[in-house]
Amino acid sequence: MTLPGVRPARAPERALRSGHHGLPRDLVATTQRERIIDAFVQVVAERGYQRTTVVGVCKQAGVSSKTFYVHFADKEDCFLAAFDQGLEALMGGVREACRPELAWVDRMRAGLSRLLSDLARAPAFARMAVVEVNAAGPDAVDRLSRALSSFGRFFDDAAWDERLPDIKDGLVPAVVGGAYTRIYRYIMEGRADQLPELVPLLMYFVVLPFAGGDAAAAELMPLRAPMASAGAARAGRRGGARADQGHSGDGSTSGGEAAGGLSAGGGGAVGPAGGPSAGGPSAGGGGAP
Repeated sequence: MTLPGVRPARAPERALRSGHHGLPRDLVATTQRERIIDAFVQVVAERGYQRTTVVGVCKQAGVSSKTFYVHFADKEDCFLAAFDQGLEALMGGVREACRPELAWVDRMRAGLSRLLSDLARAPAFARMAVVEVNAAGPDAVDRLSRALSSFGRFFDDAAWDERLPDIKDGLVPAVVGGAYTRIYRYIMEGRADQLPELVPLLMYFVVLPFAGGDAAAAELMPLRAPMASAGAARAGRRGGARADQGHSGDGSTSGGEAAGGLSAGGGGAVGPAGGPSAGGPSAGGGGAP
């Protein structure tokens, strides 16, 4: 199922001819409703819920205000309908990805990857459902709260060390809430398309309390290759800079800046160029937010 807000509301193939067209009434009503919902999500993502008007949504959808009120009582009613429709699609994708034959950690990774990928492909819905939901009234906030609680079922099969205090029921909402906060920040910053890069980091915190440190650390492995590549590239650039600064045209060394940005003391010669080894520690990069 396509998430709301992905399809252009006024795409030519979705247009309905005025006057007699011979189409079934229920098909016309469904088409109108879907166009209004898509338009609503797009307008809310662009303007924010508070600045969204029924008139603006109708213009985006290519329908009259009268048609809007045939399907929805007001803009809050339209918001809730769009949220529910999108949530059903999202959760359907997550359940499909979490195949029962997979081990628990693998199921969680598959489900989280699917969730973030689907949101990344629907940035307008992501902004409406994750960010603007907080401005849409108490019913919308309640929908969000229940949606987050529904993710608790995916932790039912998680292992728990019986020697520890029985805090699993309280820990799961904390883990889910922490993941939501990170996702919220990405979308708020206009980085919805980058959400899939959060999978290793979020999986670390999802896995750590239930499967232990080794299993959690393994989830960060996809970040190591980009970090190592970035470190090697930086080392190469520093080495090249030292070579350029350290040798004059006649082959003698000069007393220019050292690679770290500190002046070589006393005008002494800088050592042979080549820079730090690529095998040294690198600054965080890659997919970590």
